[in-house]
Amino acid sequence: MRIIGGEAKGRRIVLPRGIRPTQDKVRAMVFDVLGEEVQGTKFLDLFAGSGAVGIEALSRGAKEAVFVEHSKKVREILKENIRSSDYTDRAKIILKDAIKFLETIGLSDHRTIIFADPPYNKGWVEKLLHISIEKNAVLIIEHSKHEPINIGKHYKSGDTVITFI
Repeated sequence: MRIIGGEAKGRRIVLPRGIRPTQDKVRAMVFDVLGEEVQGTKFLDLFAGSGAVGIEALSRGAKEAVFVEHSKKVREILKENIRSSDYTDRAKIILKDAIKFLETIGLSDHRTIIFADPPYNKGWVEKLLHISIEKNAVLIIEHSKHEPINIGKHYKSGDTVITFI
């Protein structure tokens, strides 16, 4: 897998075993919709996995990215991906459950984008909506078409839906 746009375009990303990465065409869709809005933002990559989405945001001009991942094994690969992309100075990794992280943070900065790619069909989408709806931020959720969300703008790619709230 590679970064598909911005200053780090073409850099390789290592994929941890057992995760479902955000596909290139889905990442392209997310950043096509965001356009220049990502520049200068704080970007939260929840359920970060390889970190491809957060690194993509940094590559496209986000001022900082916070990667939230609960797995220690995955965190090591995430650290290496951030290091090899030369973004250690603008990246922070939080080893925590994404829902617990969202419950404890305040988002007063209107320039925050939250991207969440939870495991499909496990009830995470509903939990994210209940917590994130109160935050002052753009929320983007990657989810299965079998987990419908009744608010926001939806973009589909096969069985994957990207919802912008």
